[in-house]
Amino acid sequence: RGAAGAGTLREIAGGLEESEGEPLRPAVVRSAGGSPQRADAGAKEDLLGRSPAQLSDPQMRRNTEGKTVLVTGCAGSIGTELCRQIARHRPAAIVAFDMDESGLFEAELAFRRAFPASRYRAELGNVQNSARVDELLCRYRPDVIYHAAAYKHVPMLEENLIEAVENNVLGTETMTHAAGLHGVQEF
Repeated sequence: RGAAGAGTLREIAGGLEESEGEPLRPAVVRSAGGSPQRADAGAKEDLLGRSPAQLSDPQMRRNTEGKTVLVTGCAGSIGTELCRQIARHRPAAIVAFDMDESGLFEAELAFRRAFPASRYRAELGNVQNSARVDELLCRYRPDVIYHAAAYKHVPMLEENLIEAVENNVLGTETMTHAAGLHGVQEF
């Protein structure tokens, strides 16, 4: 099953509790300061341990102009919009990475119509696959990674908890680890 070993999944499952008639939910998370806190439905800041990042247009330009940018989850609504915004700032290249073959194909067609002069590379793969991620980072040497590959529909995720953790947590861990190994400037 994906990138998670049996021990990792047991450790994650150990942090979950089941209530009578309620779906499994994380019982405790560690805050940025390291103290355990209950993770209830609430503000995204509670789960992030920080305020959400807000990108201004000048900041986006500084981060992307003339640079190779890898966007994960590019077939989804957030990743697609990120690619559009990045393209306006003339990056050296956009590497669009997603595991949804049909979505990636459609996103590429739409992107090439809207930005025919942009260097756009559609790459099929899963953020949980460390060998594939390493291959992409070796080939394209991105300066910046925008990681938007995540399941986002909370009620469905509550019913498919292992898949949610594998994709959203372990996939992010794979990406951050690879970014560090390959000297990515911005993540």
